[in-house]
Amino acid sequence: TKVEHANPDPSTMLPIDSFLPEGVIETLHHGGDSEENGRRRSRHGGHDSSENNQVAVEKRIINGVSARDEFRYFALMIKVRAGGMSRVCGGTLIEKEWVLTAKHCNMQGGDIAWIGAFDASPSMRDQAIIDTCFDHPKYKWPRYDYTLCRLKKPSKMPRVRIAE
Repeated sequence: TKVEHANPDPSTMLPIDSFLPEGVIETLHHGGDSEENGRRRSRHGGHDSSENNQVAVEKRIINGVSARDEFRYFALMIKVRAGGMSRVCGGTLIEKEWVLTAKHCNMQGGDIAWIGAFDASPSMRDQAIIDTCFDHPKYKWPRYDYTLCRLKKPSKMPRVRIAE
């Protein structure tokens, strides 16, 4: 895995399946790619830059802007417990029982995810408990800042619509 510094705002090369739990790879890789401007668009919205399952990330998941209302149904808030205190972090439901979030949030089993909620208000949509999380093994802030968390029970909420 490598990091490319093509310009002052570098694109980070992230491996798609180097750390995913067994069984998730097939879920994420089914379906076809389409040609677009000489690059293949992958199912998760990035652009395949090589034949070795790497994707050029064009935006980071840090200090993002608020999503429009029609995209909030798959957003989620996660209540993270640490040292007797709690804080809130964001994420995305990518499969019925899989959440993609940032590693720096330090998710762990037992944390609570409110799927369909985009702020810390008590108007929860679908409450789910995090079972276990899989951090990227090469995480070193700010690189590889992502974690996959499995929910204890599958959510009935809509998942993020993956780009074709």
